[in-house]
Amino acid sequence: MTDRVWRPVSAVPALTPEEVQVWRLRLEGNNHAEDRTLLSCDECVRADAFHFERDRLRYVAGRAELRRFLAAHLGRDPAELRFEYGPAGKPSLLRMPGVPDVRFNLSHSQDVGLFACTLGIEVGVDVEHRRDADDLLELAERFFSPAEAQELRDAPIGQQLAVFYACWTRKEACLKAVGSGLQQALDSFSIGGAALEQPTRIAVVTPAGSHDLLVYPAPPIAGCDAALATCGPRELRPRFLEWKRGCESS
Repeated sequence: MTDRVWRPVSAVPALTPEEVQVWRLRLEGNNHAEDRTLLSCDECVRADAFHFERDRLRYVAGRAELRRFLAAHLGRDPAELRFEYGPAGKPSLLRMPGVPDVRFNLSHSQDVGLFACTLGIEVGVDVEHRRDADDLLELAERFFSPAEAQELRDAPIGQQLAVFYACWTRKEACLKAVGSGLQQALDSFSIGGAALEQPTRIAVVTPAGSHDLLVYPAPPIAGCDAALATCGPRELRPRFLEWKRGCESS
């Protein structure tokens, strides 16, 4: 059963094979100088490429917190962690002998970050701030499957924004879980924007083959929509945790 409540914690609980941990964190208010010392040279280069300072600060905070979470699960120094990147840019840990097989995904929108991790199972997570738009139906026709575009047209006017973003975040989470990202067309599969009461199974076909996924209901975030997906037929137990600073493993 999915626990749809964000539970505030200030310590990182042990990660078990039966669960997926999803962390909600704020990407503002960090010690930027301290965070930057944890990043690799290539991460610092990426940070410096941002035009706006707020985006640079949020990127550095997100990558530093990612390293702290992973380090807590791996029992290592955050600055020692090394990443490799898939064809669509999805990061993964460079595997080291004797170290747990932690898989993860990170998403952020403005100052809200989401971080999801599992043991040995690919995961995708997405968060988006809702923005009013006059062209929701046009965007759905362009990016969604025919069934999803029709679902949006059929939704009451006052619910169309919620349906649109629920659908969008679920599709992005699925594509991030399989590692293809937006290199794959969003209309290549359907998940829809109707309310999810239970984890929902979906198949996504990529050039690498067919993938079975589970899409999970997520707790609300004010002004945002969020989605979580895991690869494989085995249902995991999501733990939705809200990060309070002072990261220690427990």
